[in-house]
Amino acid sequence: AILTKMAVLVFAVVMHEVAHGYVAYRLGDPTALNAGRLTLNPIPHIDPIGTIILPLMLSLTGGPTIGWAKPVPVNFGYFRHPRRDSILVSIAGVTTNMAIALVAAALYRVLAPDASNPIAILLVMTCVINVWLAAFNMIPIPPLDGSHVFAEFLSPRAAEKYMSLGRFGILIIFVLFNMGLGEVMWRVVLPVLTALLGHSANWIGVLT
Repeated sequence: AILTKMAVLVFAVVMHEVAHGYVAYRLGDPTALNAGRLTLNPIPHIDPIGTIILPLMLSLTGGPTIGWAKPVPVNFGYFRHPRRDSILVSIAGVTTNMAIALVAAALYRVLAPDASNPIAILLVMTCVINVWLAAFNMIPIPPLDGSHVFAEFLSPRAAEKYMSLGRFGILIIFVLFNMGLGEVMWRVVLPVLTALLGHSANWIGVLT
């Protein structure tokens, strides 16, 4: 089960990062393309901590299967409308994860609504992990996507100071999870998953 979760997570974070790069490319920034990051090959996207170590530790301890990939490079100087385009690039990954979750949930309800076979297990994991990943990335802690959106509504000086917290971002995230952030997120995520997958009694056992 852990290997399946890890495989689904790698797919989710790769799609997340490719979405950032693709939207940036469509808005005029070829940086990710030139860096070879608009690829579904997971190897260029893997971050040792965010893609492997953290998700594995969380899975082994019963925590949510979340993580991140190596951020795609984006050059905001290419954007004609910097604030709007920066927000679009920032939410592209989360939007992609939610789209994957919606597709997985729809297939689950049509093909395997009892969560009692391998296809159902895979679809549930895909939905759950992508919703978790979307929620996690919208936390406004640099360098997560939510922080980039929030920073666009600050003054340039305040945004610079705020985003400088990114050097401590991983540490802050670890501390907050140790203080119960995972439980708070679960209260937010569960209603979304219930709306997508149906009553939790039908699928929640897949996560254990």
